[in-house]
Formats: sequence, structure tokens, C-alpha cells
Amino acid sequence: MSRTHDLPRRALPILAGVLCALVFADYLYTAWTWLTWNMRSGFAQDAWMQYALSIREGSSVAVGNDHPLYPAVLSLWVSRAPAAFTLSKLFSFLVGAVTLAAQFRIGRELFGTRAALIACALLSVNWIFLYLSMSIRAEVLLPLFFLMTWYAVQRGFEGKGAWWLAGGVWAGLTYLTKGTGTLLAIAWACGLAVPLLGKGDRRGAGKSPWFLAGFIPLAAILWWANQRMFGDPFYNFSIRHAMWLDSWWDLPKHSLDQLSFSGYVASHGWSGVLARLGGGIARFIPVVLSCLSPAKEFPFAYLLRWPLFLLALAALWTSRKRISGPLRRLEGGAWFTVALFALFFLLFAWYHQVSPSERFVGPLNPIVFLLLGAAGARLGEKVMRRLEKLRDGAGYAAAGAAGVGLILLASIALKAAEWGIGNPFRADEPPECYRKAYEWVAGRSEPVLYGPSGDLPIWSLRTHPVFHSVPERPAPESLAAWLDGRGIRAAVVDWDMASLPFLRGHFENVPERGVRMTRPLPGWRLVLADAWHDPPHLLILERR
Repeated sequence: MSRTHDLPRRALPILAGVLCALVFADYLYTAWTWLTWNMRSGFAQDAWMQYALSIREGSSVAVGNDHPLYPAVLSLWVSRAPAAFTLSKLFSFLVGAVTLAAQFRIGRELFGTRAALIACALLSVNWIFLYLSMSIRAEVLLPLFFLMTWYAVQRGFEGKGAWWLAGGVWAGLTYLTKGTGTLLAIAWACGLAVPLLGKGDRRGAGKSPWFLAGFIPLAAILWWANQRMFGDPFYNFSIRHAMWLDSWWDLPKHSLDQLSFSGYVASHGWSGVLARLGGGIARFIPVVLSCLSPAKEFPFAYLLRWPLFLLALAALWTSRKRISGPLRRLEGGAWFTVALFALFFLLFAWYHQVSPSERFVGPLNPIVFLLLGAAGARLGEKVMRRLEKLRDGAGYAAAGAAGVGLILLASIALKAAEWGIGNPFRADEPPECYRKAYEWVAGRSEPVLYGPSGDLPIWSLRTHPVFHSVPERPAPESLAAWLDGRGIRAAVVDWDMASLPFLRGHFENVPERGVRMTRPLPGWRLVLADAWHDPPHLLILERR
């Protein structure tokens, strides 16, 4: 009888493992499908492919704002063939899977298996993490790099200083990827300073050369390049100039000398600084919360997002003493975490007015979910202790876990029935109409109106003329005069371009990604209309 009675209790670890496997499988399948759907290499992804090609061809290296590590990795396989775009997405997919595995390994070591499982489940369904697992941008590397830096620094505060050598290396790699890597070094310094100044604990100071020995040699690569290019080793366009804009579209109105902290204070006053920071914080809080949400492609988790949010608050409340204890004791690792979150939040709350992008928040999500997983595991332990007092309490828990597993299995099966299994190499082959457009513009010598469009990349063109993108502003009085004034004598117009107000007087986008000329452009003639789709997906025009 006792063995039969203990069966649900003994089944719980097995059910937890099965749930974890189902969640991971759901993530892999969904990320793979998203990767296959990501067929449009234009827009922001285009720039990273161009940077990688520049490195491979020995013409330039990205510095000044976009840092060089990510395009340097892409340069190992990049080419102008469509398969290079596919391989770059597969690299993002691999990094996402490695991040999940690293999070589980770290979570199990620091907080136990149950906490690690919860953390991995939360991260695997997170929409921003899923987005980074299938796209091409430098932020792909940041969740893994931030997680590894955080872990190594925590271990360094607790034990041997050699851990800080690893932490410095990971922070240096982060800095070579994005300017936000600087925040890791500053947060580490804050974690070092709090116990030193607060209670005279010098142990961290004695180990600090380890971190610097890992960070400085890597950061010095970028410092040297910036010194050569800009005369300032710490130059970063976004931090030095863009942060002090009121809007990104105001950039042409200002000289770079005006775009500085002192220039902002001079034009807005200290009251303007405080008003922008306060307003940025108020607007940024919903962004942060939304970036913790499950993706809609995980319907079960997405449906329960608000109950999960309330459970997270309950878990944090249950763990409040465990959270506040290390802070009261002035432990460096706890204050490093607080400093990292605070610096990240304040920086992007200020920058949100200029560039309101959710991808900036993604790097911290593995750490956030790891801490929530630890709190959730402690809440789960309390719930289980209460269930044990009930008759068949373990049986109810096992039945609930089995029910969740069946729902996950059904969700995967339904998605597989609808989506199938895509071949990204085949999907990334451009349609014939766009092949014709690429060939046509490659043979031009005069400037061409081309983009912005997800289907009109530049990286795949070996030779091309000067391109002018359609401005994101209202239509001019005469589009023909505007084109003549810039020497533009040819144009490729597709669905994305026709959707912009600037072209609305002559073109419009129609369903099925079509484009239609609504009014002839004086002095111009239609050279080619896409014959492979009805309505056509693009039009090619040139000056008479």
C-alpha cells in the first residue's frame, strides 16, 4: 500500500523531466519555423550581412557604433549567396539553444533542478528570446554573454578570483559585441565598491586584477580602433550623440557638437532632464514587462501570461527575505545584480524616447528568469508541503503536471499540423521577380531609388550603383522634381516602399504584397512589371 501511495510522489520528478523536454522541443520547433519564415533579409538584417562581407573582403570593420565581434563571426561563412543568410540564421538558432542549456546548467548549480526547469520553461517561451533565436543582429549573442558574465562574477564574489578572469573575458566579448558591455564592467565595479566602502571588506579588491586581466585586453581592441578612427578610444555614436536627441529624426537638424550632455542641459535645463527621465521610466516599465511575456506562438503559456505574472509576484514576495538578506549584508554579488539591472533600466528608459526597441531588454532575460525560477521553486516547495498534508495531495500535483504535459503535446501537434517542417535553405531563395530586380540594378551606373524594403537587400549584390532610400516623411509637391534633384534616374518600387507616405501620390500597396501605380510619374516610363505575380510585387521605372 505504501509503495502504491508513494507512486505519485515518485512520478513527479519524471513528469517534471518530461515537461522540460516538451517545453524545449516546443521552443526548438517554433524557433525553427520562425527561422524559416524569416525570408526577408532587408531592413536591419541587411546591415549585418554587409558588415560581415566587408570583413571577409578586407574592406572595413564595424566600429564607432556597431561593434565588430558579431559580424566577424558571420564573416566565417558569409557570401553573396542566399545560403549565407540561412547559415547566419542557423547560427542564431544554435546560440539560442546553447543559451537555454547554459541557463539550465547554471540554474541547477546555483538554485537546484526545480528552479532551473522553471527558468528554462520561462525563457523558452519568451517572445524576445524567440525573436533573437531566428534573426540576424548583434543582440543574438548578448543573452548568452550577459548570463555567463553574471555567473562568473557571482562565483568570483563567493570564491576564487580566477572566476573573475572568466567574468572579465565574457564582459570583454560583450563589449566587442555591443556598447552595453560597458554596463557589465560598471556593475562589477559597483558590486566591488559596496562591501569595500560599506563594511571595509577588501577581499574583492584583492581579486579585482583578475577581472581587469580578462576585460582590458579584449576591450583594448576596440579602444585602439576607435582611437585610430575617431581620436577617442571610448567613442560610441549612440552614447556620445544619439542619447541626447529628442527624436532620431531630429539628427539632421543638429551638429554633432550640439549633441552632448552639456548641450542637452543647455537647451532643456535640469528640469527637462528630470522630466525626460521620469517620463522615460513611466513609458519603459510596460516595455520591460511586455518583454517578459510568452510569445503568442506558445498559446498555452500566452493564455496564462497574467496568472503567471501574479504567480511571479507571489514568488518574489515569498522570497523577500532571501532577496533582502544579501543586500542588507552588503554582499558584492547581490549588489552587482542590482547595479546591473538599475543601470540597464535607467539607460534605456532615457534612450526610449529616441529608439523605443524591445530588443534592448532581451539580454537580461536569462538572468531575470533564473532569479524568478529560484523564487518560483521556493514557492512550489511551500505549496507541496501544504499538499502533502492533504489526502492524495501528491496525486493531485502529479495529475496536474500530466495534464499540462498533454496540453503541451497537443499544442506541438496542432502547430506541426498547420506549419509542417520548413526548409530554410529553400525558403531563402529569392523569387524570380526579385532576381530580375537585382540583375537590373547591378548594371546601372546612375543613382537608383531602392528600398527600404525587407525584400530588397544590398548585401547580395556584388556591384551596384548609389542607392537612395524612400524618406519616411510626407509626399513632396513633385516626386519627379525630388528625384531629378538627386540625380535619380531609375527606381525599383515594391510593396514595402509603396506603403510609405512619400510615394503615396503615385503608388499604393495592394493585398498579396502587390504594388500598383495610381498616377503616372511625369518624365518616367515603366520598364518592367513583375510578371510572376498578380498583382505584381514590384515595378521598375526609369527616366525617359
